Amino acid sequence: MNTNLDSRLDHNTKRLELMLTFILWGKRLFWLSVATPSTASFFLPTK
Repeated sequence: MNTNLDSRLDHNTKRLELMLTFILWGKRLFWLSVATPSTASFFLPTK
């Protein structure tokens, strides 16, 4: 009976972990791009 709830909780936890990882990497990439404008232009070509 509890397997459905457990799997749903596990799915939510995995999604939260993915979001946290994404946010952390986004912050790191953002600060890297701020620190080095050449990197920013490399990642985000403005044409």
